[in-house]
Amino acid sequence: MMDWFDDILDAVLGFVIPRKWWHWPISVGIWGMVISIMGVLMEIVAHGHVPQTMGQHLSVTVTMSSPFVVFALLLLVRLNRQRHEATLMAAKDPLTGLLNRRAFLDHLSIQAPGVLFLIDLDHFKSVNDNYGHPAGDQLLCAMADVMLGLVRSTDLVGRLGGEEFAVFVPGLSMVDAQALGERLAQGVQNDDTFPQQPVTVTASVGAIKTGRSYDVTTLLKIADRALYQAKEAGRARLVWRSYRPELAMNKAGTPA
Repeated sequence: MMDWFDDILDAVLGFVIPRKWWHWPISVGIWGMVISIMGVLMEIVAHGHVPQTMGQHLSVTVTMSSPFVVFALLLLVRLNRQRHEATLMAAKDPLTGLLNRRAFLDHLSIQAPGVLFLIDLDHFKSVNDNYGHPAGDQLLCAMADVMLGLVRSTDLVGRLGGEEFAVFVPGLSMVDAQALGERLAQGVQNDDTFPQQPVTVTASVGAIKTGRSYDVTTLLKIADRALYQAKEAGRARLVWRSYRPELAMNKAGTPA
C-alpha cells in the first residue's frame, strides 16, 4: 500500500517541482493563474459576479500570489530532497555505506542475468577478540572499499549482516567472474587498520550464475551452500554452484 502511495507522490512531485532554472517562472505563472481562477470561482459563488474584469483579476492575483507560490515551491523542493535523503539512508548499511540486506535483495529481484557472490570474512571473530570491535568495524569498511574498487558503479554491493557481504554483477563473462571471485576471496590484504602490524583477512566466497529468470530466495540458498563449501574446504577460496543444483560441479570448483 505504501509503495503505491509513494509512486503516486513521486509522480505528483515530479510534475509540480521545478527542475531547471527556467521552470521557475513558468511554475510561478501557472500556479498563480490556478490561484486566480480559484479566486474568481469563489467570488462568483459568493457574489454572483466578478467585481473586476478577468484580465485585471488575473494580473492582480498572480502578482500578489507570486511570493507565496515561490515560498511554497521552495518548501516542496526542500521537503522532497529530505525525503529522498531519508530513503537513501534507509537503504544503506550505516557502517559501510553499502546497500543493506533489504535494499540489496530488492535490487537483486529486478536484475538481468549475472553472477551473485556471497562473501564471508574468515576468522572475523578473532579480529574482534584480539583487537576490539572498533578495529573490526574498520576492517569491515576496508572490505567494503575493496569490493567497490573491484566492480562497476552499476553493480550491486551490499552488506547482508555481520561480516557477510554480497556482490551481484550482471552481464559478466565466466572468465571475468572467476577472476573477480578469486580476488574477492583474497579479502583485505596488508590493511593498515591495526597500528601494531598490517593484517590480512581472507574471505570465503560462494558464487552462482543466474539464468534469464530466477527466484531470489532459491538463489541465496544455493549461493549460501557454495559459501559453506568454501569454508569447509579450508576458507580463502571461491566455490561455484549451479542455479540448477542437480548439475554436477567438477573438482576444481568451477561450473561443470
